[in-house]
Amino acid sequence: MVRRQLILAAVLSSCLTMLLIGGTLLLFSGALAAPGVESSYVNLAQSPPVQKNYISVSSMAFQPFSQRTLPYRRGFDEQILALDSATREADGQNNWFTAPLYLPDNVILTGLTFFGRDTDPTGWLEIALWRCTHGGDVSCINVPLSSYRTDEAFAGGSFDSGKIPLNEVVNNQLYSYTLATRIMALNGSGLRSVLVETSNSGSPLTTPVPGTPLPGRASWTLDNRNVTTQLATGLPTSAVVQICSNSNSSANVEVQYGSNLSTLTPGNCARFSGYSTYSVKNVGVYGSFASGTFEVFGN
Repeated sequence: MVRRQLILAAVLSSCLTMLLIGGTLLLFSGALAAPGVESSYVNLAQSPPVQKNYISVSSMAFQPFSQRTLPYRRGFDEQILALDSATREADGQNNWFTAPLYLPDNVILTGLTFFGRDTDPTGWLEIALWRCTHGGDVSCINVPLSSYRTDEAFAGGSFDSGKIPLNEVVNNQLYSYTLATRIMALNGSGLRSVLVETSNSGSPLTTPVPGTPLPGRASWTLDNRNVTTQLATGLPTSAVVQICSNSNSSANVEVQYGSNLSTLTPGNCARFSGYSTYSVKNVGVYGSFASGTFEVFGN
């Protein structure tokens, strides 16, 4: 009898031991599996890293825009494109030079930096990126806020514009892109190069999520008659914007908001609301210049 009890106790003990071991293994395997699930979730939630790329365009790539372009020279050692003339022309297109810019489709154009030299206290250089439609009634405008101009009083020698921030989605199906420079400075002044920065991800500043404030104030430049710059597209109609023309502008500006037009004179501002698109156009004489600011006050 005692022997049977001992055998029964041993069997029960063995069963309990196996149950304890099985339960322990089950808990242990569950604990090991848990971090794997969490890690997988974290990896899925992560956004792809932003990759920045750079394209350098030498001034040697720029070609005369007009067949009647003023005499010019290319300084290979200095990598500079300059006028080779004792006079400058304020009217017409005789001092414009252009270079095509090839960009991968759907990348974000995030910045431009211009390099050159200006040693002429009464002249200046201006540079911009043009976006042109394909075929039909081809229309070219400055990519919003991409223009840069050395001030007439600059004449400090070598210049670096610093990064001009942009947020332009490249759409090669709809547009071609061209860099343009106008040289109004003498004494060996000219353009050296353009540095283009692109990113593989981002969102345009001009298409904000409703309720998200835009950067406060941005500058715009219209380098000649009929030059147009698009300031914003896709704004919520509740946004209040202010467009100002600087007092040193030499041309009136035509403001287009939606399908409406309004004229802005130098040194004045105008406020608008209820529209999602805004652009400005130089309506002065050839050789005239206009600049100003664009500001969003609220959505």
